[in-house]
Amino acid sequence: MVREPVMNNSLPKIKGLKDVPIQIHDNDALGLSDYAKALSAFILSAETPITIGIHGDWGSGKSSLMYLIEQKLKAEDDKLYSLWFNAWQFSQYSEQLSISLLSHFLDEMGTLTKESIKEPSKNIRDLKREISNRIAETQKNSNTRIIVFIDDIDRLVPEKALDLLETLKLFLDLKGCVFVLACDYHVIAQGLKQKFHLSENDLKGFFDKMIQVPFNMPVSQYNAQGFLTTMLDEHLGVTYSTEQDKNDDAALYLKLVTYSAGFNPRTVKWLFNNLLLLKFVLEAKGVLKTDKVAHVNEKMRILFATLCLQHTFSAMYNNLLYYLQDVGEAENITDEKVTETNEFFKELRKSETFKQEEGEFAESKVGNAYQLANFMGAFFDAIQLKSDTSENADELLNADEIATLNNIMSFSVAIVGTPPPPPPEWTGYWFVNVGEGDWEDNRKYGFISAGHSLAFKRLSVGDKIYTYVKDRGYVGFGEIIKEAIMIKDFIDQEESLLPAELNGSEKWVVGVKWLKTVPKEQAKTFSGIFANQNVVCKLRHEQTLRFVHKRFGK
Repeated sequence: MVREPVMNNSLPKIKGLKDVPIQIHDNDALGLSDYAKALSAFILSAETPITIGIHGDWGSGKSSLMYLIEQKLKAEDDKLYSLWFNAWQFSQYSEQLSISLLSHFLDEMGTLTKESIKEPSKNIRDLKREISNRIAETQKNSNTRIIVFIDDIDRLVPEKALDLLETLKLFLDLKGCVFVLACDYHVIAQGLKQKFHLSENDLKGFFDKMIQVPFNMPVSQYNAQGFLTTMLDEHLGVTYSTEQDKNDDAALYLKLVTYSAGFNPRTVKWLFNNLLLLKFVLEAKGVLKTDKVAHVNEKMRILFATLCLQHTFSAMYNNLLYYLQDVGEAENITDEKVTETNEFFKELRKSETFKQEEGEFAESKVGNAYQLANFMGAFFDAIQLKSDTSENADELLNADEIATLNNIMSFSVAIVGTPPPPPPEWTGYWFVNVGEGDWEDNRKYGFISAGHSLAFKRLSVGDKIYTYVKDRGYVGFGEIIKEAIMIKDFIDQEESLLPAELNGSEKWVVGVKWLKTVPKEQAKTFSGIFANQNVVCKLRHEQTLRFVHKRFGK
């Protein structure tokens, strides 16, 4: 692509993406041309009549493939006739869709033979006879076949789709014709099953009688990374200093898409158009520029990762937005907050975190556990900055990375519906996640503990806590009487009741005066109760607060 010179720090020209099919081979960033070539060769060699079904999900490129097939066919045989019928568009203007399709077919045949057509019949069988005669006349002096492309059948309501398909069955035996139908088999099958109570065998038999050659869109074989590189280059104006940087970024964009919405050309265009809009917003705010912490490309990547999270995992997006709400500039982020945030992201990259029936991270709320954990792994990689040159830079976030993520996420609420509601006011009570195996010692000796966690430093003398055992429920209510210290130092204190065998040099411990506790077997819970994988967090969930106040006091 030829760019205009970049002057006075202005950006290269960029353009939004139109949601239209590919119509020429030169625009085929997906790599569909080889499939179009193969299908066009088959169409030219197959005996007629024959029907080919192009099956694929919404937005997977069915229309693009058909346009490329037509282009290839005309390049091979310039005398070949092709007709197009968009079922969805015709359905907007005609109540009698089947009659409309056949009348259009007849009109087009009249154009080919350069003869006018009288007012076509409104009777389907009469129309078939007229069309058959017109095809025979067209092919009188030539064996050139007629290719009929019918698109967007799956966008029709089930009743209209069935009427159209039933009508088409009467015309698929026209010699010299090749019908190419584009539809999502599963959508139509599900709709017809619900509407007309057809069995799986009936559905399969129905389509088998219509379609001799089914072809599934080769989504898994798409040049997805190349497509994304084109999006970054031509539609966002993103430039890279090295080819390796470009390839690495495109690969990460692909992971983000794959583990969230899934690679679908139409969805990717939607995401990139929203990314372009936010790009303009952040540029206007002076946020989207290279500084000593992050390159503009890194900020764009974080923005895209946020959009993918927002689009596919809205509950998780809201949780992360709430978590980061009290994060300010990097210089104000404490070491404890950095450690806590890294523990938070560590848990989010495990599928086990989401495999629960209750709590804010329950699988029913945040989506498929494996998919989300994989996505959060890609998300974590996307928010890494090259300015972090520490020894464990790839494994841990630093204050700059956390602050950059928070800053960029704060602008993302402008996209995808209304912003999430603000979190409830904090009432002063803390949630503490205690280990199932430690709880009886916690109750007996008056403490809570966690290995390698600085999160307990958030707790102060006088704070009220409710303790939770994972997968069971709430088990205790208490007041902090000693702030966090290492367990070995806690045990050395004269007033400590902890036995020496609990000593663990890497374990933090907080002294607690228990006001009410129950054994873990009697844990209190209800459907939808608040739970969190963090060791310590503010308890804001109003329904849960009412519940624990009633069971344990306040």
